[in-house]
Amino acid sequence: MFFMITGFLFFSKILDGKNKIIDWNKLYLSRFFRLTPLYVFSILILILICVVLSGPVLNVTYLNLLSELVHWTFFTIMGAPDLNGVKHTSLIMAGVTWSLAYEWLFYLSLPALALTVGITPPKIYIFLSCLALSALLLHFDIIRTFCFIGGILSAILVRFDKFRKFSREPIASLICILAIIFTVNMYTTTYDFIPIILLSLAFSIIACGNTIFGLLTTDSARFLGEISYGIYLLQGFVLYITFHFLIGESYSAILSPIWYCVVIMICTPILIILSFTTFTFIEKPFIRNKLVQKHKSSMN
Repeated sequence: MFFMITGFLFFSKILDGKNKIIDWNKLYLSRFFRLTPLYVFSILILILICVVLSGPVLNVTYLNLLSELVHWTFFTIMGAPDLNGVKHTSLIMAGVTWSLAYEWLFYLSLPALALTVGITPPKIYIFLSCLALSALLLHFDIIRTFCFIGGILSAILVRFDKFRKFSREPIASLICILAIIFTVNMYTTTYDFIPIILLSLAFSIIACGNTIFGLLTTDSARFLGEISYGIYLLQGFVLYITFHFLIGESYSAILSPIWYCVVIMICTPILIILSFTTFTFIEKPFIRNKLVQKHKSSMN
């Protein structure tokens, strides 16, 4: 659904762009300032933890370390290698960075998608788009890209009055909930055709304005949605520090399910407070970055 949201939002921009000029520079500039600042902050924390784990000792060559840092700097699009010999470095961040590589490649693919609806972007963006699509087809899991297609189809469905009207009925809420429950209980992975179809149906209903009996419009849901990028990127650090440094791996391994749940319940508000703090002081200032606003004003 994370990928579906991206597919929905940005293909909607393309469909809306048929009636006005798409500012591609502004689009990519806004994406850069939205995703990069907190990611850089996360990478700095990752490096600090690796220094603590490995000690102030260089366990690889300078060239290898530089290569590893470059891989992490570019959203692990080229892979997520261990840093300075720290085994399973990606697990420190709960392995979440893989999805950001797909996100960026999808953003770069947008000019090619724009061509399908009769919009002709600048040639440089079409060239970059072809490179991104080639990378997705040759080096990435194709089935995961179908999640973006689910979002794209949702962007089309919301433009049909009958489907929008149906999606706001109580029966649509039930269908949405059942589709998600069926997927979770009947499949071991969401990365298969039927689960993606079911989740695309659920997502399309929500995209058309269904609030699942008001649940999605509560203040808490909106608040968690606003800080969700921080929750996503920082969850691994909270869990790793808790289980590796505070509790210890040997003792963590023998925790009973009840005590494990207690630890998670304690970690949850800590993560939310941390995510709110980083959103306030890192994400929000860059979302409102003057360069983006200045570029927008100049285009107007």
